[in-house]
Amino acid sequence: MSMTKSFQMDIVTPDKTALSREVTSLVVPAAEGYLGVLANHAPMMAELMPGRIQIKEPNGKKAIIVVSGGFMEVKDNKVSILAESVDYIEEASVADFSGLDMRKAEEALKEAKKRLAEL
Repeated sequence: MSMTKSFQMDIVTPDKTALSREVTSLVVPAAEGYLGVLANHAPMMAELMPGRIQIKEPNGKKAIIVVSGGFMEVKDNKVSILAESVDYIEEASVADFSGLDMRKAEEALKEAKKRLAEL
């Protein structure tokens, strides 16, 4: 039986460490498109766009973190993400979106529909 390799991931906002845990994979919304990170990834820095970070933990559990954008550093089997704001959605099902600001999400949806109608 093979063990999946994991690495440390920390997500930090200006006022706190939002999340700190061992993960086996990470997919982030980088400026040039989505980027995957596994254990022992080469050192790098990347600008992050607003979007969803998908994480997978050693126990197989998956989660989504919504970030406002920011920066990611990968170095020495550790990922550090600096973001202005973070929303955490455990197990990423529709029922778990209660942690998000639904009013803001509904306003953004309304604005997007309005812009589409103007095209």
